[in-house]
Amino acid sequence: MPLRDRQAFYDALDRFTALRRWASLGFRWTADGRELSWTAGLGDGAVSRVCRLDADGPRIGPAPQTREEGAAPAWRTFPRETYLVPEYPAPEAPSPDGRWFASVRQGEVRLRSAGEEPDRTLTAGATEDIAWDLETADVDPWSPDGKWLLAARMDRRAVWRDVRTRFDHDGTVRVDRPRVQRAGAALDLVQPHLVPTGGGPARSIDLGEMRDHFLRLVGWLPDSSAVVLLRLTRALDRAELFVVDAQDARARTVFIEQCPTFLRLDPIIWGGPTGCDLLPDRRFVWQSERDGWNHLYLGELDAEPGAPLRQLTRGEMSVHDVVRCHGGEVWFRARVDGPRPYDLHLYRVPLAGGAVRQVSEGDGEHACLISPDGSHFVDMTSTPCVAPRSVLRRADGVAVLELDRLDPAPLLGPHWTPPLEVVVTAADGQTALHGVLYRPAGFDPARRYPLLHWVYGGPQMRVAPKAFAPRTDNEILHHALADAGYLVLVLDARGTPQRSKAFQDVVWRSFVDHVVADQAGALRQLMGLHPWIDPQRMGVLGRSWGASFALHLLAAAPDLYRAAACTVPGFDPCGGLIAEPYLGLPQDDPAPYRNAEPWALPQRIDKRARILLMAGTLDSPQQWNLQRMSHLLVEADISHQTLVFAEQEHAFEGPALRFHQRALRDFFDEALA
Repeated sequence: MPLRDRQAFYDALDRFTALRRWASLGFRWTADGRELSWTAGLGDGAVSRVCRLDADGPRIGPAPQTREEGAAPAWRTFPRETYLVPEYPAPEAPSPDGRWFASVRQGEVRLRSAGEEPDRTLTAGATEDIAWDLETADVDPWSPDGKWLLAARMDRRAVWRDVRTRFDHDGTVRVDRPRVQRAGAALDLVQPHLVPTGGGPARSIDLGEMRDHFLRLVGWLPDSSAVVLLRLTRALDRAELFVVDAQDARARTVFIEQCPTFLRLDPIIWGGPTGCDLLPDRRFVWQSERDGWNHLYLGELDAEPGAPLRQLTRGEMSVHDVVRCHGGEVWFRARVDGPRPYDLHLYRVPLAGGAVRQVSEGDGEHACLISPDGSHFVDMTSTPCVAPRSVLRRADGVAVLELDRLDPAPLLGPHWTPPLEVVVTAADGQTALHGVLYRPAGFDPARRYPLLHWVYGGPQMRVAPKAFAPRTDNEILHHALADAGYLVLVLDARGTPQRSKAFQDVVWRSFVDHVVADQAGALRQLMGLHPWIDPQRMGVLGRSWGASFALHLLAAAPDLYRAAACTVPGFDPCGGLIAEPYLGLPQDDPAPYRNAEPWALPQRIDKRARILLMAGTLDSPQQWNLQRMSHLLVEADISHQTLVFAEQEHAFEGPALRFHQRALRDFFDEALA
């Protein structure tokens, strides 16, 4: 790529990165719900705004200048080992009175003082393989009275150890052995405890057999009398809810849910909401797909085990999350099946039962911030083609005032063309699939353009963007490639979440066939509709799970794709736990894993195809995948390139991210010339 074009590409990446930051206005309510503040504008022209809800109606004005009275002690992060990565920076957990920050250091539960008091270690005896863990990112491990922390003792002695090589600047070579939770292999053995923050021995909580189980903290009851825990089988086909008494650490089963395939719990083990929201009166709201759609159910923590839950929502609706429980109602966001099944709206439903009311309006994804008193909410919405707009609404959904409407023109470039929201038919001949087709800057329908098909295909997430501003590095790349003259297709095929249970259950015991058929079939339909797609210049790319599907598509559809780029390739289906809920355990039935493997693909790939493989040296499973696939491609005499990023994990950062993005464009510029 000429230096001038390279700089133009980097400039586009910078513009769309800034668009991601700018689209977050940071709305904040005051505690009394009478004032709303946010930041409007771009860069040096950004201004702070305030909307005051006076008796005469809401009024917008500039925010007053305030003087800081002293900064509060800042929380820090601590390295936390998880099921997917060796370590990630988890936030410390502040105590209810603000005096302490809880974390894990050298395997022990520690309290760091927010003032001048000495730090304290609450546990002892940790080793390299038996250490403590503290969940802090999405829940609070502190009891409301500050007397207890919910922590877990992790026995990792049986977990598989990988090999990772580091090359220091002075020529030193270091080898470490990170733990990797592989499909079918041993998991962390989790033993929950109540750790007294005032000192004393931790109390073990007996939940029964914990081998081959995950554990998540749901939360504490407001009076600190009990903590609620969720235990999940590794196949994610059974969930058990427990209430644990804080005084004697005795656990009682509240509720059990089972499913013949898999429960909607995959994101739970990687972090995020548990799908169970506690109410102040010892009730809980539970999410379940038991009737074919993800709905809300109401249960009681004091009910007898096996007591039925009361269904609150019904119909062809998939609940996304519970936003708030207030005034005898649940405020939640959901998607409704229909012409726009991925639009995300805000709804309300009475806890006592009754009709569901939609309180947001207009196409797109709606992010909502409810006032403390529940009288109003901020409704922020956009689509891939329409820039964000923020409206103040009453609790019943009536619009009160437009707060902000972003003008993104300075960041989009002079010739930006809106993407198309596309709808095609799945390979079953009846299911509608939805995606986004980015169009080049200065798009001219009389011309023909090269197309890059971005694929992920994994069953644990949806990837086609539904909002205007890019939210991930992948979406920033899609915009920049379109700015450089490419069409970019991103589509969610069957087997992905956020629609009906039947839509996702296609992935049960079968990873590849439906993804390849749906994705390739979608591209063929779009080629028939849009003559500006150049059929001679099409490539496919993906990262992680998507890298494997990119190679499957290259082999299965040589009439479509001339080249494939595979970033941090997740070729080995046994390389992580992520496949188990869908394929089962490999020792129970190895056939689904064999069918998902791409190792035989080099013998089927057209000799004229071009392939790029990229991975970081610290991403040991994917580095092994890269090396093995390169060896097989050499044996098959398939032209390919490998690009290795030193000291990079599964997600590239800093200069490596930028270089990787440019390397993708360089590769396709040459391969599709």
